[in-house]
Formats: sequence, C-alpha cells, structure tokens
Amino acid sequence: FCSYNVISVREEEVRARSRYRRVKHIEIETDILKYLNIISKMLKVISSIKFVLLYRFCLGLYYEMGPSKVVQYFGKMYCILLLFLKEALYTYDLLINSYSFSILFHRLISMILILVVPLASVVNKEIHFMKYMLELNDHSRDFRENLNSIIPFIVTVTGLTYKITMAVFIYTKHTYFMKFLPSFIAMFSYYPYYYTYIVMYHVLYNEMKVLQRKLRVGLTEDLTEDEKINVIQRFRSSSVPSVIRFLFKTLNKPSKTIRITLSFGVVTQWLRMMNMAYYNISENFQGITDALFGVFYESMVIFLPAILLEMSHNVADDFKHILSKQLLQYQDYRLRQSVYDSLDYINTHSMKFSLWFQYSMDISLLIRYATFGTTFIISLLQFKY
Repeated sequence: FCSYNVISVREEEVRARSRYRRVKHIEIETDILKYLNIISKMLKVISSIKFVLLYRFCLGLYYEMGPSKVVQYFGKMYCILLLFLKEALYTYDLLINSYSFSILFHRLISMILILVVPLASVVNKEIHFMKYMLELNDHSRDFRENLNSIIPFIVTVTGLTYKITMAVFIYTKHTYFMKFLPSFIAMFSYYPYYYTYIVMYHVLYNEMKVLQRKLRVGLTEDLTEDEKINVIQRFRSSSVPSVIRFLFKTLNKPSKTIRITLSFGVVTQWLRMMNMAYYNISENFQGITDALFGVFYESMVIFLPAILLEMSHNVADDFKHILSKQLLQYQDYRLRQSVYDSLDYINTHSMKFSLWFQYSMDISLLIRYATFGTTFIISLLQFKY
C-alpha cells in the first residue's frame, strides 16, 4: 500500500511538471507571437508611404502636406531654414579646414546638392509621386496592401550604422569629427530625395508580381479551354488590367521632373566617383575602404529605381512567356486569339523608357556606370604605377 502511494505521488509530480512545462511553453509561444506582432506593426509603419514622406520632411525635403496654406507655409519655412543651417555648417567646415583640391571639389559638389535638392523638393512638392499613389490606390482594392516599401528604411539604417561606426571607432578627435560631420549631413540631406522614386518603382514591382501570380495560377490550374479564355480575357479587360494600363502609362510617360532628377543624380554621382577614386589612389590610398563603401552606398540609392524597373521589365517578359506557352499547348482558335490580343497589348505598351537619348532606365545604366568607373580606376593605377 505504501509503495502504491509513493508511485502515485511520483506520477502526480511527473504530471504536474509536465503541465508546468506545457504552460510555460504556451506562455513563451504567446510572448513570441506578441513580439512578432509588434515587430510586424512597426515594419508596416516604417514601410508606409506616410512614414517615408515624414522622414524626408524631417531631413528638410518638402512635400505637399495638405490643403492648408498655413501648414504649407510653415513646412516650406522649416525646410528652407534647415537648408541654411546645413549650408552654414558646410561653409564653416571649409573655412576652418585646409583641404586639397580633390576634397574641396568633393565638398563643393555636396554643397551644391544640399542647396539644389531641397529647393527642388520645395518647387515640385512631390506632386507627381502623390498623384501616382492616389491614382494607383483608386484602381483596385486588391493592391492596396502593396502600397508600401521597406527599402528606404533598410538604406537609411545601413548608412546610419556605417556612419556611427566610423564616428565611434575612427573619428575620435574633435578635428576628425568635424571632417566627418559634413559627409554625415550630406548622406541624410539629398539622398532621401530619391526615396519617393524608389518607393514608386518598388510599388510598381509589387503590383506586377501580384498580376504575374494571378495569371500564372489562373493558367496552371486544371481548367477547361473556355475557363482559360476567361482568365486571359479578365487579365486583359477587367479591373486587373486597368492597373496594368495605368502602370504602363506611368512608365511610358515619365514626368520631366523624374528625368531631370535622376539624370542630375547620375551625373553628380559620376563626378563624385571619379573625384573620390582620384583622391584615394593619388593622395590617400589608406582611405580606400571608406571611399569604396561611400561609392557603393551612393550608387545604390541613385540606381535603385533603375534596378527595380529592370525587375519589373523581367516580370512583364514573364507575362509573355506564360501566355506564349498556351499557344504551344492548345489549338483552340478563341484561346489563341485571346493570347495574341494580350501579347499585342503588352508589346504595344512597352515598359522601356530612357532618361535622355540612348540612356535607358534599366540595369544597363548601372552597368555603364560600373564599367566607366572600373576603366577610370584602372587608368589611374596604370598612370601612377
């Protein structure tokens, strides 16, 4: 009897420990889900269009803030005052430090960018971007969840982390910190200007991926030919293609503001890259690591719209591939005619456009930039050694 009681007590202890472990496990899972939910909400906030615009505004880049004239006036005054403060800091840096011609040239380009870019934001008010988002939001409810982009946040955190690391571990003295401060100001003064274009083309890519998934799923399911005809016709003539028509129209007719802004960014980036390569190879080879990161970061921001556009081009080409496969599999006249009509539509509304003349807004722009930079660096090394 005593032995039975001891066994019963032990079994109760084992069951109690098991229940305790299950409860703790459930509590841990609940806490993890709660924290994941908080992180998810934070990511939604920082990837939203409103957050990107407010972040740019805090850095001195204006946008059309609302119908109130008073709010618009104070918003413009804030951006202009911040602009004068940045220019004053840069001027003070040039006055107290004696720089070589290369560094001076680099600083002057930054001063011009810090002056021109905020003024451009005050003039254009990001009206094109705001109109694009509003019209896209009105086209289809299915796409509203895609009207966000995490890329600007990732770009900002990358640059901020690097700059803080440089400030803590390298620029420890006051004089070096003052030399570091202008580049820090530059990074967060004019590069966020391109965030709206990055968001616009990232949203475009998201939309195209949704359309690609719907078309692929619709045509790969076990459907009759009549049902596939309906899928293709819906793709070409219902609410979904209204989004396609809007996206193609937006791409085929880029505003003059987009052309000028991106072209200006590409040209200034070429000048900064050449000057930085010349300085680090000819005068200060020890700083080549810092220079390489600077070139990589700046180029990433400038050319991200072109990269995202290239990705959207590839999705549009996949539309053609998916539809063309139907021509090889089926002989039904109506199905083939629907496919031909869809292919003609996609070919007619080409997604290719150029910034100026033969310079296409796609991955070839980045390839030309990288090729030119590599050739220039090799030439400098050959000349020096």
